[in-house]
Amino acid sequence: METAGVQKTYTNHFRIAGVKLSLDGSPQGKTAWLTKPYVVPPPGQDNSYAGYPAISEDGNVFALVDTAFKNNWPLLVHCNGDAAADQLIRAVSQAENLYGKKDRRTVMIHAQTVRGDQLDLMKQLGIIPSFFSMHTYYWGDWHRDETLGKRKGL
Repeated sequence: METAGVQKTYTNHFRIAGVKLSLDGSPQGKTAWLTKPYVVPPPGQDNSYAGYPAISEDGNVFALVDTAFKNNWPLLVHCNGDAAADQLIRAVSQAENLYGKKDRRTVMIHAQTVRGDQLDLMKQLGIIPSFFSMHTYYWGDWHRDETLGKRKGL
């Protein structure tokens, strides 16, 4: 029986199969961490408002990712904004330099605003994007009018 981390066997139909981190919020709630400001900032925020990180210190994120990589635990990481995606990419790059490239199956959950350059880096690092593509059906007008606008290439 494992004492920490990923379990290979089930106990009462349950096993731990990875680690979940959240690096930002949601674009519809204007809490996703972006590299460019929201089109319409939330009340009380100025025009430079671009959301915020859930874990503001890169060192803390790096330490969490480091622990997962050192133990070969799969990571499932909530990143809606492209700034949060940048933070994850930096952390995975650093951890991979320390522990090598293995099939850890790091997944970026939502990946709603990733840029083309980030997709290239994610491919190199083995980060799997789990796009929340149906989100555009439900929130597309809101994102156009309130959060992201018509801009291309965040």
